[in-house]
Amino acid sequence: MSSEDHQCTGRKSRLYVDTFEIRRGRYMIPPQAGLSDADISRVIQGIVAGVGFLGAGAIVKDSRGGEVQGLTTAASIWITAAIGIAAGLGREASAVLGAVLAFVILSALSRISHWVEKL
Repeated sequence: MSSEDHQCTGRKSRLYVDTFEIRRGRYMIPPQAGLSDADISRVIQGIVAGVGFLGAGAIVKDSRGGEVQGLTTAASIWITAAIGIAAGLGREASAVLGAVLAFVILSALSRISHWVEKL
């Protein structure tokens, strides 16, 4: 068997395991899994705190010119975390809408930024 055959077999095995786990109820939306609102709130609070540190680390101020860089990167980290939280809570429509809006807004800001730099 080639390495591709092993990969294909591994993917099929993973699909079967995932299907079995879904049937047993292991992959459930947190409220369906029996988590209280307080538990969900603590998980989200931990994610927000961690993402806050990541976002703060992405923001850098140039010591010579005083120019701040990385704000868009920090905002992108935040929106990615929000989309992940929405998907994890079973709000797939909100996650997809958030991803589409983020893509549109970041694309528009990129074009505006390039236009302003040319001035």
